[in-house]
Amino acid sequence: MLTAATTIVPPAAEPITAERLRNFLRLDTNALDYELELIAAASREDVEATTGLRLITQTVRIQADDFTDLERLDVAPVQSIAALTFRNASGVDQDIASLVELTGAGLSRGIATRSAGWPPSASRIAVNLVVGFGASAADVPANLRHAIFAIARGRFENKPADIEPLVVNYRLVA
Repeated sequence: MLTAATTIVPPAAEPITAERLRNFLRLDTNALDYELELIAAASREDVEATTGLRLITQTVRIQADDFTDLERLDVAPVQSIAALTFRNASGVDQDIASLVELTGAGLSRGIATRSAGWPPSASRIAVNLVVGFGASAADVPANLRHAIFAIARGRFENKPADIEPLVVNYRLVA
């Protein structure tokens, strides 16, 4: 069984800044910038939860019971494997990140061992993945940035936002 991704290194920046959100909402003063920063971050998290994608580069940890659980990852886009450890039959944790590889492309990534049938028995598999479209807002697809703005406007105006048309082509299908 694969666990949900847990953020261990958050994004260094948000795809939408308070200044951009202030301009989008046509606000004349920066008096609400702290609130706008919170709204922008929460809106990014909503888009990530809705799509299964991580937008800005960050590191997440997933855990699995078996290596076959890693054949299809539930988080995307995966840039690289930062670490992969497992507890062997002797009860010792081993780091084998160099012995596995990412498979698939785009939003359909998985992890496979380079040697078939190895390791024969493993438990407590933990994988740290670097995920996201990139480190800057420009790396995030325009429709996903627009979805963040739409949710943020809805939060600010206390009205629900329908982002489905914006995210339909970016949803990670498990």
